[in-house]
Amino acid sequence: MKQTLLLTLCAAFLFTGLRTDAQTYATDGGIGPYNYTDIGLKAGANMQQIVGYPFTTDYNPGAVAGLYYERRWGVFGIKAEATGSMASFTTQFPAAHNYEHNTNAISDSTTKGEFTNMYVNIPVMAEINTGKHLALLFGAQYTQQISVTDNNGVYTKAWGSDKLFKESNISILFGLEISFARKFKLGAVYAQGYQDINNQKIKGITDTWMTGSGQVYLNYRIKRWYKGKW
Repeated sequence: MKQTLLLTLCAAFLFTGLRTDAQTYATDGGIGPYNYTDIGLKAGANMQQIVGYPFTTDYNPGAVAGLYYERRWGVFGIKAEATGSMASFTTQFPAAHNYEHNTNAISDSTTKGEFTNMYVNIPVMAEINTGKHLALLFGAQYTQQISVTDNNGVYTKAWGSDKLFKESNISILFGLEISFARKFKLGAVYAQGYQDINNQKIKGITDTWMTGSGQVYLNYRIKRWYKGKW
């Protein structure tokens, strides 16, 4: 539902914005050209899920922060980021659940697995600027897992390892950004994992685990270079 709503909004903005005469983008309100390079900071909230047994499909809150680079040529642009993010995941069943026979291997075990994962993300996105203040984004993201914390230790105790997840993933993503002040942009992006991250460390589970995440974030521009006045 959330993915469908965001996609619908992006399509509506694209349809209306691209009707604007391309010459609009030749100048920045008479101040300078729409041909520049930006670097800046990014920080925001991250909501992530794993779709796959035995995890819950809830979107769990986390955080994201890092740097961005943007190069723009009129209507079009490219944006790259280097960010760190945090995500949490919870299992549907206790850690001692026997997934081969759908029973509890230890009758008094009721503690579910809870994990906190840390990632480094490298997204590269194309931009379509549909107006002076609105840009649509779409592209791909490489994600490298840098740590996994078994918060209550129950999965490590039951299975001897917390290496449940593959360490890298590729996602496709889309979203939008709105410029609302001289150096600030507000953005929202959805990323859909393209690869199975199940490391198959739990006996009896061979299901595909796919990630999905949404971000709401703020960009702050540190520096801009371009020919013309600011």
